[in-house]
Amino acid sequence: MLSECSSRETPYSLQLISAWEQGRRIPTDKMIETLAAFFDVTEEYILGISSSPDSSDASEDNRKNIIRKQDLKKYHGMPVWVAFNNMAHKDQYAILNMDNETLVMMKGYISISHPNVKAIYSSVPDYASITSINGRFPMDMATLLNAKTKMVWVETKSSDPEVQGLYNGWYQKNQLNTMLINSIGLTLPFSGLNISYYAYLNNNEGGKPI
Repeated sequence: MLSECSSRETPYSLQLISAWEQGRRIPTDKMIETLAAFFDVTEEYILGISSSPDSSDASEDNRKNIIRKQDLKKYHGMPVWVAFNNMAHKDQYAILNMDNETLVMMKGYISISHPNVKAIYSSVPDYASITSINGRFPMDMATLLNAKTKMVWVETKSSDPEVQGLYNGWYQKNQLNTMLINSIGLTLPFSGLNISYYAYLNNNEGGKPI
């Protein structure tokens, strides 16, 4: 059905679709458009930038700043912002070295195709200012309980893209200070902090990243 939707003469292989699902390969811009139309969701939701399937609740700049694999050579020798999966490393600046396809960080280097590399940005995306008190991240229970900010950013520990798309996003604490609630009513009990999800303090009371 997906192949027919994209007017492809031959079906997509199961291996290719599996690589998309597991994050080992990134669909082309055209394929992302097709996937969004096929599932009737936004392109931001397909990319994991937005937690809402029918509205863009993330900055458009976040998506525009992602460097596609085919464009990486243009940034050879330049500083880029690297986002990592599952908190493998703190998201940070790195120098892109396309001679050996690595990202050179302050404390070592990593291949651009390493499974822990979530995305490479041409500049710092909006979300990158989200950290807990004194630069620690993710937040611990004491920080979450005592945080005066209304909004926190949540990222599930699940590697399932559907679960990430459903739960990742902005949440606020309930009045009893026992759980987090997002704009579509999904709730996360504090007891799941750093077990099933991570939470990050938003330093801007306006509800958007600084």
